[in-house]
Amino acid sequence: MRSRTGSWLEGARDALPVAGVYAASGVALGVLARQASLGPAEVGAMSLLVYAGSTQFTAVGLLIAGAPHATIVATTLLLSLRSLTYGAALAPYLSTAGGWHRLLLAFGLTDEAFALAVRRFRARGADLAYMAGAVGTASPAWDHSPARAAAAGGAVPSPE
Repeated sequence: MRSRTGSWLEGARDALPVAGVYAASGVALGVLARQASLGPAEVGAMSLLVYAGSTQFTAVGLLIAGAPHATIVATTLLLSLRSLTYGAALAPYLSTAGGWHRLLLAFGLTDEAFALAVRRFRARGADLAYMAGAVGTASPAWDHSPARAAAAGGAVPSPE
C-alpha cells in the first residue's frame, strides 16, 4: 500500500501535463478577457469562483458579443451541469472522506481531474491523496494564469 505522501506525489506527477495545458489555456483566456474589458482582478475572481475553462471561455465570448447577463448566467450554469455526473460517478469512492475534504475535491474536479481519478480508483480503489495531488497541482495553474495574462494582455493592443 502506498503512503499518503507517495499517492499525493503520484497524483501531482500525473497532473503535470494537465497543469501545463491549463496554464496555456489560462493565458489565452486572460488575453481574450481583456477584449471583454475584464481586468486582472475580474478574470482572476472568475477563475477562482467558476473554475471551468469551457464555461469561462463561453462567458467571455458572450460578454464580447454583448449578451444579456441573464443569458450568460444561464448558459454557464447549463455548461457546468456536467460536473454533477462526474460527482455522482466518484461518490462511491469519496464516501470515506470528510465533508470538507469532499467539498475541496469537488471544487477542483475538472474533466481531466475526473479522468485521472477514475483511472486510478478503478485500478487501485479509492485514493483520496492521489486525487488531492492531482487537483492540487492542476488547480493553481488555472487559478493564476488568466489573471496574469489579463494583466500582460493590456500591453497587447490588438491580440487578434
